[in-house]
Amino acid sequence: SIAALHDLRSGTSGTASQALSAASEDFANASSTIGSWWTGPLRVVPVVAQQRQALATGAVMAQHLNAVASQQASGFNLKALNISDGQIDLSKVSSLLMPAKILDDALAHAQVTMAHLQSEWLVAPLQSRLRSLSTQLSQARKSAKEAVSAIPVLPAVLGAQAPRHYLVVFETPSEMRGLGGIITGYAELTAVDGKLTLTQSGPVGSLNSALPKGGGLLTGPPSFLARYGQFDPGMYFQDETYAPDLPTTGEVLSQLYPQ
Repeated sequence: SIAALHDLRSGTSGTASQALSAASEDFANASSTIGSWWTGPLRVVPVVAQQRQALATGAVMAQHLNAVASQQASGFNLKALNISDGQIDLSKVSSLLMPAKILDDALAHAQVTMAHLQSEWLVAPLQSRLRSLSTQLSQARKSAKEAVSAIPVLPAVLGAQAPRHYLVVFETPSEMRGLGGIITGYAELTAVDGKLTLTQSGPVGSLNSALPKGGGLLTGPPSFLARYGQFDPGMYFQDETYAPDLPTTGEVLSQLYPQ
């Protein structure tokens, strides 16, 4: 099951589907064995009953989760999102949303079940396995939630509705700034209907020479101007990484680059 989830993350959905299907059958057999009539007397044995219940519930949960993942694996064929002539098929991006939602719901249900399985009565080896599984479920749920949030906006980011322009800056730690280094070069990317094009690029000096005489005008953020305004950040493009956080730097760059 763990190997299958790794295959899903790497985009090899074909092998992942097969492995998840096999894992689902294995857990179904385990669930049948644990819930069989001859294990019934264990339900009334103190301590042992808690171990049996945790194993039985966990097996059912794992069987359901693996079955859902197996069914949805083909919908997460990341290999199908290959770039052809610099373009991504945006219809294939949108088709990932429904499988992502179904998997997210299944993982959320599994997390609730896992929380109910935790008990101080469980033996140490079983507690250790449950903690490990809980961690893996949390990581998988985080990825699923991010996918559900990102997939609907990704086509617009890639220029589905209108051309989008992105500034990429390159920095080096040879001269430190708050964000990690000084800007040495730049590139402008244009996205139209999933096709990415390098519009222009060059050294940071070309941006400095293109700025208005006396430097560019920065109107914010107020915290940036209060801390770094004394250094005339509008004069030299390479200094815009004064702030140690990317959102602030991004806002400053978005003001200065058009100028």
